[in-house]
Amino acid sequence: IFNLSDNKLRVIPGRILKRSTNLRELNLENNLIESIDKDAFIGLGKLESMNLSNNDIQKLHWETFRSLFQVKIINLDHNKLNLICNKMFATHAAIEELNLSYNNIFSIHPEAFKKSTTLRVLLLNDNKLMTFSSELFISLTKLTNLDLSNNHLRNISHESFRTQFNLKYLNLKNNELCEIQAAMFHKLQLQELNLQHNNLEFNAFYPDLMTLLSMKQNISTLNLAENLCTADINDQNNFKSMSKLKNLILYV
Repeated sequence: IFNLSDNKLRVIPGRILKRSTNLRELNLENNLIESIDKDAFIGLGKLESMNLSNNDIQKLHWETFRSLFQVKIINLDHNKLNLICNKMFATHAAIEELNLSYNNIFSIHPEAFKKSTTLRVLLLNDNKLMTFSSELFISLTKLTNLDLSNNHLRNISHESFRTQFNLKYLNLKNNELCEIQAAMFHKLQLQELNLQHNNLEFNAFYPDLMTLLSMKQNISTLNLAENLCTADINDQNNFKSMSKLKNLILYV
């Protein structure tokens, strides 16, 4: 473990850790890092955890993490990233958790996670996403936790989660969704679904909600609070088909 957190580092030069070939964990959180050389992490082929949270990183070269073949956790939350390109995580065949929350991300390449097939937790909350490709998550068949809350999403294709057979937790809270298509959840076996504080209206939302609830779902927690639905949505009899439901949140 190499802990360089809580310092005043601004730049990570190339090959600075090239002799730390057995390093498993690198902590660079809570610095002032603005720039990382694309060769900064050369030699860290055994690294399993990388923490770059709480810095000032605006841009990363697509080759920055290319030598981290065994990395399982990458934490980039609370930075200033705005784009995720298609090759940034291309070599990470072992990655299980990726935290990109609390950035300024407004665009993610459709193939950004194409090679990240082992990913289980993906945190994209608190960014500036207005949309994303229906192909973005297609390779993430092992994903269990997806957080897209606190963005500006207005519409999500019904095909977006068609391969997420293992997804248990889906958070879409605090977006600008006006419509939900039941087909979007058709193949999911969710345990928790959070749709709080969107713009879901009665006419667009309610029929598809009923279709969703008529399916054999494993949802134990459902949050529909702070939407534009009419009072009818508050009739708990509408949720009788959800046999495993334990927590139902409906307040306006």
